[in-house]
Amino acid sequence: MGKIEYMTERKNPALASLLWALVALLAACQAAAPQLTLTPSPSQTATAAGSPTATTDWFPSTPTVTLNSLTGIPTAEPARPEPGMAAILFEDNFNEGAPWQTGTLSAGNVALGSNALALALYGSKGTIASLSEHNLPSAFYLVMDINVSICSAGDQYGIFFWQNSSAGTYRLWADCDGRLRLERQIYDSIGVIQDWKTARKFEPGAPAKNQLALLASEGELKVYINEVLQFSVPIRSDLSGRLGVMAQSAGEGASTFLFSHLVVYEP
Repeated sequence: MGKIEYMTERKNPALASLLWALVALLAACQAAAPQLTLTPSPSQTATAAGSPTATTDWFPSTPTVTLNSLTGIPTAEPARPEPGMAAILFEDNFNEGAPWQTGTLSAGNVALGSNALALALYGSKGTIASLSEHNLPSAFYLVMDINVSICSAGDQYGIFFWQNSSAGTYRLWADCDGRLRLERQIYDSIGVIQDWKTARKFEPGAPAKNQLALLASEGELKVYINEVLQFSVPIRSDLSGRLGVMAQSAGEGASTFLFSHLVVYEP
């Protein structure tokens, strides 16, 4: 746990408090309910208090189809542009009361506080997600920090966006080995737009902190990690839909991911 202290207590005491509270909650849940089955339905999504449980299956177990639409990126491609004087569409500091679904699930916990949204998984190949009320238009420039506090090889985390748009829901995954994958879900079908690819300038493992940026503009979606362009794909120009975050464990070990500093600009 010394590495976690290095990434949190020395750099952000507020995040440290949230992390230790989640670790204590996970331990208490496991001790108090040993009969709990730690292999949840893959469609389980955190739900805000008083809100109806979502019925959309975000993570169906279906065969994937590769979509041959990836645009190759030359090695000389510049880093992502700075937002400059671009207008801010919305920003989120992830304090209590922020528009994100939270809750305690059989697979883990989703909690807000201390300027971060935390997804903490028990393990056993569980999956959790949190859908926000933020709506992304067809053109946007999104920047977000992701702090990985605990993870094991194969654990995955990321964001989904343009939820249920006319072209489906886009999902960008990262894993603790430092790879990226972009896919699109239409009903129960998953199409792979960019299969797993080692990301440049990506900090793998845990503790680790990476900045994600997405630029959707003029019929193209570009994916950046730590200001370095990873790949781009063609997109339709009429998409819109809500934004969410997700995480899933590959094995029996617990994992914790913190999402923070979300800002969405006009491109």
